[in-house]
Amino acid sequence: MKGRFKKILTKVWYGGGLLVLVGAAWPLVSGSTSQVQAYVFSFGALTFAVGGLIVQPAYKDIVLDRLNRLQQFGYVAILVSAILLAGYVHELWGLRGGEWLLALAVATVLIGYTAYRIPYEESRRKN
Repeated sequence: MKGRFKKILTKVWYGGGLLVLVGAAWPLVSGSTSQVQAYVFSFGALTFAVGGLIVQPAYKDIVLDRLNRLQQFGYVAILVSAILLAGYVHELWGLRGGEWLLALAVATVLIGYTAYRIPYEESRRKN
């Protein structure tokens, strides 16, 4: 059952990542943000972040543990960007519209950096 759950969770994680990409690229195609775009992005961010936070290996190495924490912070930043986008679309908190992009940029840098760095450190530790 554990292997089957991991396969399902991986598919949900990939689907969430695809929805995040669609939701983030939506304003480039349509020219403006909409409620549908906010819902697509928010659902994708939720599934992507939860999928990434659930499957977190326990590392004994301090470097890998710190990289894992950076990756977790990136997932939280994606959730924050979804909240900021929803706040902008629903005109809450007096947002101007670019705040969610800043949080998304932070998340992209952190997750992108750790996506390359963690496998490199794991392969270096095995050799």
